[in-house]
Amino acid sequence: MRKNSQYHQALELLSPLKRQHGDHKRINIELAFNYINLSDFHLANNIAAHIETLNLSAKEKRTLAALKAIIKEKEKRQRASHLFTTQLSTYAGIETFTSRFPIDYYIEVVDPSGFSPGNEGEHLNAPELSTGYDNNSYYSAVYPDKSFPEEDSNYIMEHSTAREKKQSTYHAQKVKVKHQYRHDKKLRLFSSPLIFSWRNQVSYYQKQGQKKDLDNHVIDQGKKLNYRQLKLDTGFNLLSDSLWLFNFNFSHLAHYYDGKHLLDEDKLTLSASMPIKQNRLTLAVTKGKKSYQGLYNFYNSQLTNAALEYSLNFNPRLKLHLGSRYLQNNARDIYSNYNEQTFYARLNYALPPGPLFGLTGFITVNYHRLMYEIHDPSLVNWGREYKQSIAATLQYPLTENLILGINGHVSRNNKNQQSGKDDWQRIEAFLSYRF
Repeated sequence: MRKNSQYHQALELLSPLKRQHGDHKRINIELAFNYINLSDFHLANNIAAHIETLNLSAKEKRTLAALKAIIKEKEKRQRASHLFTTQLSTYAGIETFTSRFPIDYYIEVVDPSGFSPGNEGEHLNAPELSTGYDNNSYYSAVYPDKSFPEEDSNYIMEHSTAREKKQSTYHAQKVKVKHQYRHDKKLRLFSSPLIFSWRNQVSYYQKQGQKKDLDNHVIDQGKKLNYRQLKLDTGFNLLSDSLWLFNFNFSHLAHYYDGKHLLDEDKLTLSASMPIKQNRLTLAVTKGKKSYQGLYNFYNSQLTNAALEYSLNFNPRLKLHLGSRYLQNNARDIYSNYNEQTFYARLNYALPPGPLFGLTGFITVNYHRLMYEIHDPSLVNWGREYKQSIAATLQYPLTENLILGINGHVSRNNKNQQSGKDDWQRIEAFLSYRF
């Protein structure tokens, strides 16, 4: 139970055993570790002091010394209310974007109706041809059971699919600064003790590169990819003794391209997470806003998002997340209004002790369905979009603070009404240092 983070359930079993067998060393040690995990260091120290009064072998004395060292270290970390970390990362990668879309074109054909001034010999019973042969009344006299051909009847329409492919090679840098404050005493809310922590994060990301066309030729040598992103994040957590977790978070994300401020995104999120045996269920609600800075013909929009996730802990090294999100995007322009449903699964894995101990990774599979407010294909190109994507990451610690990794991402966007497909692939390597 302790290994599955069920500390209170473990205490419920150990406490009666402690009353019956007060000097049992293993029972006392297990109690101490559960109290450590619940940050109740006073009781953990009391138990360590009791174990010290017992007759101990040399091995048991070393075990007790290790236990006391763990308690001391944990207490020291909790007393360190303000923690600061800085992370520097560099990336190098390739992105490929391929768009397939239908095109219609017209082919001129010779008189599909079969009626022309050169065919008068075929119509011996028809009125004599005159210079007015091409008017509606004359055509009706010759062909009483047919209507006069329209002007565009001399053309037929053909369908084809066009393909456009672009590739970008890029390098990027990112700096991230984190601050966390943890209150050294538990707060009480409705008679429940809670651990309060407040976190702040600022990150700056810049990306430069060069675009290439289908034949691997550089597109516009003088104009290179130049993208920047600034993100501010703040929020606080409340953790109860029963391992309920409440989170309140605000984030601001600003996008810049080629020196121009294009878009601001603001989000406010409230979530609650509860333990279910060794697993966890999380519910989150988000309100947000997108503010476009005169970008093309896009309009500001309001976002409402609800999410549900269930996390399964198979063991300390393997975890599966299953979730769903529902998003409403309300813009001043009804052509940009849509509802989005997302289903996803993410698998996290860490290798056990061995030659590659420390190697961790995850893979995420997403399915999105977007439903636009306008479904009439005569007004917009499509009424729905269906997106699928797979993302994966592997990272390995070269040292305690230096991490080497690789990211991969593949996505496809299918638009209904036969409006085309967009494919996007990315692969990048990164090196990250934290201090």
